[in-house]
Amino acid sequence: FLAAQSKDTIGFSGGLMMANFTKKEIKNTFIKLLNQKPLNKISVKDIVDGCGVSRNTFYYYYEDITALLEDIIVGLADDFIKKRPTFDALEQCIDAIFNFALQNKRAVLHIYRSLGREIYDGFLTKACEYAVTEYINALFTDLDTTEEQKNAVIKFVKCSLIGVCIDWISGGMKDDYIEDYHLFSRMCKGFVDEFANQHKKKG
Repeated sequence: FLAAQSKDTIGFSGGLMMANFTKKEIKNTFIKLLNQKPLNKISVKDIVDGCGVSRNTFYYYYEDITALLEDIIVGLADDFIKKRPTFDALEQCIDAIFNFALQNKRAVLHIYRSLGREIYDGFLTKACEYAVTEYINALFTDLDTTEEQKNAVIKFVKCSLIGVCIDWISGGMKDDYIEDYHLFSRMCKGFVDEFANQHKKKG
């Protein structure tokens, strides 16, 4: 019985590793294609031909290309959070969001100029909310503020950051945007610092 159980366990583990490998290949192929052409020009045939799996295998894991894109974006957001447990400065929040997009610039633009925009907006929202929340929570530790006040500051900075990111991507992610980004960063930091100074604990 133990020997049989061991074989079953090995078989299950091996099958799981193969499934993870197959999904990873599908994702990598799709991302490679996204860096080459717009989302609406990519077909399931392109993906399966690129990674050497059958159409049935693709549809076993994903209902359609939109589901594949959503799985990738959710994974990116989780990876973003995992790699950046804390943020000590507002600039770090903004740098992290911008650099994350720049790593796959063409892919991001192709997603954003297609029906995938709503999905990428979800990533931006999750990543910005996490980054800003971590930063504000650390900064507001010794301040005399209510939870409602803190949440209002988080929402203000988060929405401002998302707006800047969307404006940058919509404009083609141009390099000269960096000056506007630094100005925005200073403005947001000024707002947060002023709020913090007004709510320092007395005594």
